Amino acid sequence: MEADKIEALTDHECRVAELQLEINDLRRSLEEQQRLMKSTDKEKTSLINELTEQNQRLTVQLKEASSKEESLTKQLQSLRDQFSIRKMAMSDHVSHLENLREEVS
Repeated sequence: MEADKIEALTDHECRVAELQLEINDLRRSLEEQQRLMKSTDKEKTSLINELTEQNQRLTVQLKEASSKEESLTKQLQSLRDQFSIRKMAMSDHVSHLENLREEVS
């Protein structure tokens, strides 16, 4: 009877020791998962910050490009207007020269 109790106690102690090892393994696994999560969160935060900064830079560049485009469009229109005025003036001069030629002839 005593031997059965000792054997039962030994089986129980072995089972407790196995469960304790399993608990320790699970704790280590959980800690590793938590470290990985923290690392992943840091990377995610860093990437979000980097992309936010890049987005801000690109927004500034886009505004500058839009402003430059508007300026160049106005400059182009001004040059077209000048060309049109000079073309009409030249046409008037050519007409005037032809009239003078006819008068001389």
